[in-house]
This record gives sequence, C-alpha cells and structure tokens, in this order.
Amino acid sequence: MKFSERDLKNKLSAKYKVSGIPSLVILDEKGDVLNKDGRTAVMKDPEAFPWKPPTLAEAIGDEFVRADGSKVSLSSLKASGANVGIYFSAHWCGPCRQFTPKLIEAYDKMLGDPAKPFEVIFVSGDKDEAGFKEYFGSMPWLAVPFEDQSRREALNEYFGVQGIPHFAMLTGDLKMINGNARGSVMADPECAEFPWRPKLVTDVDEDCEGKFILIIVWEIGLTSCFVYRRERHRHRRFADGGMRRGLGRPHRRTHRRREGHQGCGGGTRRGRAVHAVHDGHRDGRRHRRAAS
Repeated sequence: MKFSERDLKNKLSAKYKVSGIPSLVILDEKGDVLNKDGRTAVMKDPEAFPWKPPTLAEAIGDEFVRADGSKVSLSSLKASGANVGIYFSAHWCGPCRQFTPKLIEAYDKMLGDPAKPFEVIFVSGDKDEAGFKEYFGSMPWLAVPFEDQSRREALNEYFGVQGIPHFAMLTGDLKMINGNARGSVMADPECAEFPWRPKLVTDVDEDCEGKFILIIVWEIGLTSCFVYRRERHRHRRFADGGMRRGLGRPHRRTHRRREGHQGCGGGTRRGRAVHAVHDGHRDGRRHRRAAS
C-alpha cells in the first residue's frame, strides 16, 4: 500500500479493529478473516501456515477431570443436555477469588434442577500444578487436565481471553450463548436469567477490575456505549464510540476528543469521538462539567 493512501489505511484499521501495532490479520483466498491475531499465531509456531485458529471441537478435547480424580467424557457431558460454562481462572488472581464463590453459589443452586441443567469446565491459568490442585479442590465441577497445556492454550485462543476471570456460556451441543457471561452471573444471584443470554439492553457491573458499569443501549441505527468509573466521589463518562481505563485523577485532557480508544479487555473501538464528562462532587464544592 502506498504511504499516501492514508484514507485506505484508516478504513482497513477500522474494518479489522486494529488498536495497536504490530498487528497481523490473516485472510483466506476469498478475503475472509482466517485469523485476526496472526501475530500471536506466527510467534507461537512460525511453520503452522496458514495459522488457522482451532475450532471449538478441536480445542475442547474429549475428556475432563473432577477434583477427586474421576474422569468425565465429552460424549457423556453432551448426552446430559447441560448448558456448559467455560471458566478461565487462576488461584493467584484476586478478582477470580471474588468471582469463583459467586459461580459456586449459582452452580449449587441449580444442581439437580432438571429445568436448569448446568456444568462448568475450569480452564486453569495457574503457573504450577500445586496451585491448580489447591484451587481446583474448592470447585465442584470439571476441569481440563492441568498437564494438557496445549488444550488450555487452544481454548484461551478460541474464546479470545484477554484477562481473567473470564466466563463463557455454551449450549449442551457447544453452541455459543454468551462469550462474556461473567457480569450476567454477578448480576443474577437467583439464576433467574440462566443461561445468561446477552441482552439488547444490559447493565453489567463488569470489567477486568470490576470497577466499571457498562451500559449498552441498542436503537435503530444507533449504538451508544457508556462507561462510568467509580473512584471515590468522582465519576467519568465516555460515550459515542469508545472506552478507556480512566485511571488516576481527572485531568483537563480527559475532555478532548479522541479516536479509537480501547478499554480493559478490548473495549469498544467503534465511533469517531469520545466525549468525557467529569462530575466532581468532592465536599459538594464542585459543579458538574459536561462535554458535548
């Protein structure tokens, strides 16, 4: 591509949601996306051309284990008709240790309920087997064997895991229900919304640090995304096309228009501008500011 063709470059960046460089998107002979994270695939195995990512059937494997050492086959899991949660977590992860008890409560609540068949498969991110065994020992569900590192890596790749805890929901025949169901579980302690299908209007207390409320509103021809960060008595709002971390104290530069912001775990990259509004309530002495 010629350097002068900046408009084309920007269109390609938007089409393939490029948020940083280097970025390698691999297309097939028809021009369809084969692998949107070709950089990682090439670094992992330079000789695996054309670096096609694994399918779920290839990644998930045929057998799982329980904490007591017993084994469960994929065929028996499918025969049970249970909806399946894929849980990416590790014992060293603080947010994981907060979410795991909530997921166990939901699991125990639905255990034995024929109207809500549910099973979970734990995919460990632990650094050693001792940590895996200690953590998995507190869980009532299944796991990918820790020694099967290639399968764990393939599942992380398939589900596009950017951070943990990450929780995805599948049907009994392993069709995707919700690729990011962690917030739905946290917001539904009674499991009334099981199997936690994504909603057109969602209020999710969900982030890699659990400190954002993400509200997505879908209307005809309009998508708006708002992120509020609660930090002491300060609130930040990002709308019309982007998110970013918003860490630290408010700064005047926060109110400038930016392009293509990315938040934790990928964020939202669509749209042309970000409008930030800082509501200062410290000691009741500040007035609301609004950026239009």
